[in-house]
Amino acid sequence: MTHLFHFNFVSAIFMASTIICFVIAFLAYNKKRIDGINYFISVPIFFAIWSFFNALGYATTEIPHKILFTKLSYIGLAPSGVSLLIFAVYFSGYVSKLSAKSLNLLYIISILFIISAFTNDFHYFQWESYIVKDSIVGKAVFYKSGLGAWFLSAFSWACSIISIWLMIRKFTINHSIYRKQVAIIVIAFIFPWLSDILFMFRLLPYSEIDWTPASFSFTAILIYISIQKYNSFELSPYAKDLLFNSMTNPVIVLTDTMIICDFNPKADEVFKLKNKIGTELCVLIPEVKLCELILEPTANKEFMINRLGVENWFHLTVSEIQNPEKTANGYVLLFNDITTNKLYQQQLIASESELRKSNESKTKIFSIIAHDLINPFQALTGLSEILLNNIDKYSIDRSKKISDLIYHTSKETHTMLENLLTWNRLQTGAIKPITAKVNALKLVDSTVLLCQTQAEAKMINLSVDVPQNSTVDVDEQMIKTVLRNLVSNAIKFSFPNSTVQIQAYIDNAELVFVVTDSGIGIEPEHLDTLFLMGNKLSKLGTNNEKGTGLGLILCKEFVELNNGKIGVESKIGTGSSFIFTLPLSNK
Repeated sequence: MTHLFHFNFVSAIFMASTIICFVIAFLAYNKKRIDGINYFISVPIFFAIWSFFNALGYATTEIPHKILFTKLSYIGLAPSGVSLLIFAVYFSGYVSKLSAKSLNLLYIISILFIISAFTNDFHYFQWESYIVKDSIVGKAVFYKSGLGAWFLSAFSWACSIISIWLMIRKFTINHSIYRKQVAIIVIAFIFPWLSDILFMFRLLPYSEIDWTPASFSFTAILIYISIQKYNSFELSPYAKDLLFNSMTNPVIVLTDTMIICDFNPKADEVFKLKNKIGTELCVLIPEVKLCELILEPTANKEFMINRLGVENWFHLTVSEIQNPEKTANGYVLLFNDITTNKLYQQQLIASESELRKSNESKTKIFSIIAHDLINPFQALTGLSEILLNNIDKYSIDRSKKISDLIYHTSKETHTMLENLLTWNRLQTGAIKPITAKVNALKLVDSTVLLCQTQAEAKMINLSVDVPQNSTVDVDEQMIKTVLRNLVSNAIKFSFPNSTVQIQAYIDNAELVFVVTDSGIGIEPEHLDTLFLMGNKLSKLGTNNEKGTGLGLILCKEFVELNNGKIGVESKIGTGSSFIFTLPLSNK
């Protein structure tokens, strides 16, 4: 045995490499929860086998034994690259696209290389020849590489390059914080194959010695550092990475100077951050003072972004990234999309406003029914009863006077009911404008005809000044109601023997109507609320005529339904002018 093996410092280096590789395999075994870890464990084991047989090869003194150990070293050499590649495929997530069985078929190539090494004496595929030389380890076998050795190196290199690329891609797909891990892994796996190339071209000292298996101890040490210090192959960093990328809310990581250093895909989709790492956040989103909002201590960090006319609302949650000195080193911004909630809130406010209007409308209706309608009916009942009980006692003039009161009270009550029902139908959406071309002068003339009796009773002159050929696109019945109410009001609040003017003139694409009286006028404080539903103003006319308070509200809503506007100008003791516009028809 003493004559068979002569251990020297070279074989000692390879034995040390063997031990280190087995230690790494043991450390990797404790990381069993990582996908494909069994393949990774096999890598240092194969390296250990390769290194072990090289140690024996350089220790033995017998040439046949040296050749035998060289052949046995292929058991570790040939499949190591395949194991590394399969682990990288598992680790990077591509195993879902490739079946495990198809990956394991790669080992057949490794087995073929091993067989070719053991049968080299028949075909000289792995080494064409060898010579024995004196070296630092005594007699050493110097091999002349065959085509198979070059194929094996190319195959191992391909597996390693693909593995390194997959792991680098895994580490750096979105995070810049893994740069040290990437650098360690690249150096760890490139160094041995660089050693292999130098050996193939006989560029290393003691060129007869293949230092590649020993160089894998350096790889093992770097992997150990990566595992222990950086937890490179722990599951948690990649679970966090997966969580970061799969979050449905935008997330942006900033430096303490508000520079973007990372973001998830959702943030890129919402804020268009592609290729924007290193850019100041506030420059990218200038419409929102985000930098101020981030530093602001308020709990309510809501803001709106309008892109291409689409409003998006977000609630911002800011988390500080603190360094060991407990000072802010950066910020993590979580954007919660609250657009839907905002829309619901706006709809709720709109519904509340509509409900309030509806309640006001109902209150107004009940108020009219309880007061404005009951009083006229009480008067009608009283007057009818007086007339009925005294029909034989009263003179014709007195009976006529009572009958006249009953008539006018009935007419006013009918008008009040008509306005009330029309307004109620308008609120429930039962009335929709049906527009057509209507001659403006005919509208005014028909109104004057209806109001002529009322005007004659107070000896009021109705003056008309409207362009003959002017036409408007309106709902005829609605505008007749507007004119009737305005002219009737003008007569009611005018003094006897005065004039009510109904005028119209063209202004750009509109026809402007003006109904003017010279009556009692309206107080300035009531002008702004005259057309509002909550307005309680209902004054008596110059002959104590009563109103419902609904006429002007109907006028406003009907004019606006016909794409017009209405307003009023008035002065106490001088009179009022009600002005409304309607769109001219296209001729």
